[in-house]
Amino acid sequence: DIEMPRMNGIEAIEQIRCLHPDVPIVILTGFSSDMRRTRNAGAQKVLNKPVSLRDLEKEVRELL
Repeated sequence: DIEMPRMNGIEAIEQIRCLHPDVPIVILTGFSSDMRRTRNAGAQKVLNKPVSLRDLEKEVRELL
């Protein structure tokens, strides 16, 4: 998520990319304005909340 304590979602993506450049990242957000920022940071998918389990499973399967 974008709004987390201590580290925001963009910072988390950047940290993950440094440690694991090839791991797929799916962001869950309640703010449609974050879609561009998270994709630019390296997320493969951005899903708007509320997210159904079915939609999340579909996206994860496609990435894996």
